[in-house]
Amino acid sequence: MNELIRNLDLLHSTELATNRIKKNIGLQNDNVLEWCKEIIQKTDTYIYIKGKNWYAETNEVVITINASNLTIITARQYKRRATTNKKNLLDVLSMMENNGIKYWLDGGWGVDILYGRQTRRHRDIDIDIESEQIGKLIRLLQRHGYKTEHNLLPVRIEMYSLKHGYIDIHPLTFCYDGSARQASPDGGYYEIKAEFFSETLFENRVIPCISINGQLKFHSGYKLRNKDKHDIYLLRRIVRRERILR
Repeated sequence: MNELIRNLDLLHSTELATNRIKKNIGLQNDNVLEWCKEIIQKTDTYIYIKGKNWYAETNEVVITINASNLTIITARQYKRRATTNKKNLLDVLSMMENNGIKYWLDGGWGVDILYGRQTRRHRDIDIDIESEQIGKLIRLLQRHGYKTEHNLLPVRIEMYSLKHGYIDIHPLTFCYDGSARQASPDGGYYEIKAEFFSETLFENRVIPCISINGQLKFHSGYKLRNKDKHDIYLLRRIVRRERILR
């Protein structure tokens, strides 16, 4: 059990902090202390310690508690994580690997691991998986605090975690020759060649991913954003680098 939960009865606050919390949250409840305790005890609350304070985060609020004397200092509306970092990425990949989920990393993070390092900010983690495993992956992510944001299956499903940020999952239906089909929003499907499913070495770890040629293919056929142009530049640099090394 978390230390903060074990000492829940010792939590207290001040009149100044109580008024601050009411103002920040727009709280109508007069018993701010009990409201804070209820938030902290929720099963989907993410509790961690940083510096001198405990933090209890949900999808709506974050509560700050002094770790030494257990005084509730403040609470504010939660601003969602805008990016995913390398630790988020590797933690999510380990989570899937440890639970037998076969995947391929796609999107911006997929480009960066092909390049060998993080080169830009990434809002989410794009994952391609076998369609038969979509239910298993959703249940796994839910056990780790993820909640569904946009369910557009069979095309894709986006989920969000306070701890790990956004993940965008694309289920694929594989054919006997190793190629795959991904459902498209118009009711059709995209065909993905077998050779587009690859792997690369990133920080001494083998990571399944979409290949360089696959990424170049996926970065075509639409109006390119600045981040897409950045990714294409990196992919072309990788191609030139590999030619030099041959």
